[in-house]
Amino acid sequence: MHRVLANLVDTLSSLGFGIAIFGVITAASIVGVVLPQPVSFDAGDYYSKFYSYETPAREALVQKADLADSEARRRIESREPTEDDLLRLFYVDKYSTLGRLFLALEFHRVFWSWWFLTGGVLLAASLVCCVTKRLGSSLRTALLLRPPTEPPSSFEVLIRLEPDEAARRLQAVLRARGFISVRGDAPGGIGLAAQRGMFSRLGIATRLDGIGRLGPLVAHSGVIMVMLAGIAYSRLSFRVLQYASPGDTIHVPDLSFRYEPLHVLRRILSGRPSPAELMCTTDDWRKSGDRRPAFSVRVDGVLAEFTPEGQPKLYRTAVTVLDPEPVYRHDIEVNRPLVYRGVHFYQSAYDTRTDGRAEFEVRKLGDGAWRRRVTLAPGDEVELERGVTLRSLRYVPNFRMDAAGNVFSAGADAQNPAVRLAVNTAARPAWFFFKEEFKRFTTRLGDYEIEPLRLLETPRTGLSIRIHPGLGLVWIGCALTVLGLVLCFYFDHWKVMVYVRPAPEGSWVSRSLSAHKWSEDLRATFDSALEEMSK
Repeated sequence: MHRVLANLVDTLSSLGFGIAIFGVITAASIVGVVLPQPVSFDAGDYYSKFYSYETPAREALVQKADLADSEARRRIESREPTEDDLLRLFYVDKYSTLGRLFLALEFHRVFWSWWFLTGGVLLAASLVCCVTKRLGSSLRTALLLRPPTEPPSSFEVLIRLEPDEAARRLQAVLRARGFISVRGDAPGGIGLAAQRGMFSRLGIATRLDGIGRLGPLVAHSGVIMVMLAGIAYSRLSFRVLQYASPGDTIHVPDLSFRYEPLHVLRRILSGRPSPAELMCTTDDWRKSGDRRPAFSVRVDGVLAEFTPEGQPKLYRTAVTVLDPEPVYRHDIEVNRPLVYRGVHFYQSAYDTRTDGRAEFEVRKLGDGAWRRRVTLAPGDEVELERGVTLRSLRYVPNFRMDAAGNVFSAGADAQNPAVRLAVNTAARPAWFFFKEEFKRFTTRLGDYEIEPLRLLETPRTGLSIRIHPGLGLVWIGCALTVLGLVLCFYFDHWKVMVYVRPAPEGSWVSRSLSAHKWSEDLRATFDSALEEMSK
């Protein structure tokens, strides 16, 4: 068993294995950069494009993207798809059959796929084994400065000086060249250890000159930490695309359960959300229901600006954080999210929708001077005159009528919008149509003639609400990686081990040289030191 583990560690720490796994991850990362991913996909832009298609074209995309289940269909028909819904639709829309293959291989979420996770774990294991295997020797070389107790190598040179004088002169010459040194007696001779690095060149006497040798270990540790944080993010991240109009309040549920050990373990092993998490991602957060929200965000206003060509120029959502009283206001824009209690709110989408609020002109028959403009939403009622009221009963986005005379909507799009109005003094209600060819048609209700003018559109923002677990580890890992690179590039380390023993005509000097870099310069420096001490 011990031999098997040793062979496994040797394989994982080998250069060939590390390069192979790194190559696979690099190729996958290139795919993830080239193809749209959840974090780079412009959901708002594709949202507008998808809903500009005719209904048959949208239905075909829904079928190809495997989004034909009832819940996904409800989200799409109500114009409240999730970011994942839109991303899947985009792939089959842009890449057709190849897009379906990409979806099957999880190329639309490369960094969250099981195979990328496996490669990341193997690469992290390779780095850990590599660091662990070399940790002891690296620490000894970098931090320990002890005189040798025996000749460090077979290289020897004869010096015409007594051993004690040779050691003293060599130590003085090395110190003059910026080395710090220690000397000690050894069986049959004298041991001398010296080193030079960034600190000693600055005139600081310290044994931390060898810290540059730890640069690769520090950089590897940073990479390992970033990879572990990436694995945690891919398994524990949380995203919800919430649509809201001015005046709506988004109630953010308590998400502390996501940090419970059992939940974390389940998510890492299975990658599947728990029932509680599914409930949070599918619920409309504008309705708190029975749950007590952790805090709330009120949408105060929505602004969109477009270029003369009709391209989006600016999306902005003005919000107020309620916890439970107003805490502060914030304008959410692209690359300027709201961050509160670890929850990030990103500007992701924008559109306008018609909810049945419409404007009408009411004229009284027989009285040419009497006319009023009224705005009604379904369920609203307005008094025209004393004892006479006008009420909006129902809104249908795409008016259809079956053979039995029952009215229904053929879809959620306002392709043939109609509003049913009733006057309390009229015998029956009437339908009013807003399609372009039906506009300006008036209908009589009681003593009044009513003309439909326009449907009023309500601006709506799409906020991507996310939690980024492991973000702190990513920053720490990046800092360690940069620190390791700085140590590698700017903190050189020269180490000299010398053993001086008596010779018939002077002293034999054996030496071992170790350089973090610039080994040829170290050899030339030591040779010149020997020449100087021999004079």
